[in-house]
Amino acid sequence: MRNSKGFVLPLALVMTAAGQTGVEVYRAELSAPFGAVAGKLVLHPQMLTFVDDERPASSFTFARETVKDLSEDKGTLVFQLAKAVRDRSGEITRVAFRMTPDTDAAAVTRWLREKPKGAMDVSGADMNFDAKQNKLIGGSKGKLMATQTQLIYEAVDDAAASRRWEYKDIKKFKRPNPYKVEIEPFSGSKLELELLGTAMEDSHVRTLTDRIAKARTAK
Repeated sequence: MRNSKGFVLPLALVMTAAGQTGVEVYRAELSAPFGAVAGKLVLHPQMLTFVDDERPASSFTFARETVKDLSEDKGTLVFQLAKAVRDRSGEITRVAFRMTPDTDAAAVTRWLREKPKGAMDVSGADMNFDAKQNKLIGGSKGKLMATQTQLIYEAVDDAAASRRWEYKDIKKFKRPNPYKVEIEPFSGSKLELELLGTAMEDSHVRTLTDRIAKARTAK
């Protein structure tokens, strides 16, 4: 979530999701240079959202995978992030939450340390691209990964959007340009992804199309 005029809808979706299975909500205070900011921690399977009670537009979200370290000091949980988030004071990579009597610090540390229920096993991946799925309403961000036997899209902000296919189940694989891929399975809907940062090279496309062709002809 970013500080923008379009924040109201995403925030509403976050709070709606708070009532769903697998999502936990706790009171907490964000430590800031000018004092403490009252709000809520919303723990999703793949991400954490801090909702600023007074200034919702200053709320933010970060994915589990961006957390480099988590420590606890006298009732304060300190996250060190690989990617900056933006709060009232600007962009930060050190995020400190002061726990309140209504906050279960153990639940927050458990959120980070434990593999979420339903998370995909992507061990053995030899290709890895940051990606996003664009939709008229919603969408998701995550990673497109390939192993020797499967092609996987794991959405970090919406577990329901994650997909995986055995190569033999892929009808068409296209790369219209180095930053866009289209995956059409024999069964199910087509997935279109925009790659972020790292382009898909010709060598990657050849490897994937070879795997698909071999999987179809394998006995």
